[in-house]
Amino acid sequence: MFSRRPRRWATLLVLGILVGYYLNFRFKGTSFPVSQEFRCEVVRFPGRCSAKCFKGGAYIGEVALRDVLLSHPMAILPDSSQDSLLCLLELDTTLCAFTVELRSLVPDSESIPDRIDDACSSSNFKVRACRKGEVERALAFIQNADEATIRACVLARYTTEAEVRTGLQESLLSAVDYHFENARPHLRQEE
Repeated sequence: MFSRRPRRWATLLVLGILVGYYLNFRFKGTSFPVSQEFRCEVVRFPGRCSAKCFKGGAYIGEVALRDVLLSHPMAILPDSSQDSLLCLLELDTTLCAFTVELRSLVPDSESIPDRIDDACSSSNFKVRACRKGEVERALAFIQNADEATIRACVLARYTTEAEVRTGLQESLLSAVDYHFENARPHLRQEE
């Protein structure tokens, strides 16, 4: 039905679209300080988003967040007072917020609680539900950080600085309200 030449062109066109998709949707790495001791570098590929963590310039491990059809990372926020990261993801029907403790290295098989494995696929660090104080510090960070730092931490596509700050604050409050107040009372952890 088709000669060889149109099939080759169709194959090259499909291959070009796939390569373009990969290159276009790859989020170039951004880097931000977590504390004086720790630094985080975020790289996003189709299907995967990873936060590589460094201590004193040396790589110590990474956290892999799910980035698939129904799970989208929104932000990875530093908490310098606790040397941790607060991760915010949009899941199918809700938002999810959890904490990654950078000082607590654990074997990969033990690090992800069942209730968080929809959002986080692997981690070299302890992963747990976020606490009330961590959420308050994250909200203060969103409010007070400069635009360049906020842009480095945010993975969702916002257009203006005001949209970034209000969008993140509302999403974080919604995630925390959902987890702490409504459907998942087992996630409550007070400091």
